Amino acid sequence: MFNNIGSKFKILAKIYFWVLTIGSIGTSLVMLIIDTGMFLYIGLPCLAGPFIAWLSALGLYAIGEVIDTLHTIAANTRRASIAGNDGIVKSQVQTQAEDERLKKLETLRAQGLISEEEFKQAATKQQ
Repeated sequence: MFNNIGSKFKILAKIYFWVLTIGSIGTSLVMLIIDTGMFLYIGLPCLAGPFIAWLSALGLYAIGEVIDTLHTIAANTRRASIAGNDGIVKSQVQTQAEDERLKKLETLRAQGLISEEEFKQAATKQQ
């Protein structure tokens, strides 16, 4: 229900526009049929109605566009946060494997099986 909300706002804006446009033109035609002597007052809503509907729908569409853009930015930020020093995006499995490797090295260092220098050298080494 709340997935892809930006696209739903955009669709809602389009529906809103078409309902208002059809409503304004339909109302103008009904008024024209009822009273043909007031063409200026009837023709104006027929012409201005779609423009006002478009202006009204712009706000909804803009909200949908902002939400979609923020979603894209968030997804790109998430991917960039797991990127390595060389800028290559690493998979979650690779990141977990490197974390486990570092934990093992820290355990060996804590047990005194490797020196601080060996730990630093092994930790900076790429797999």
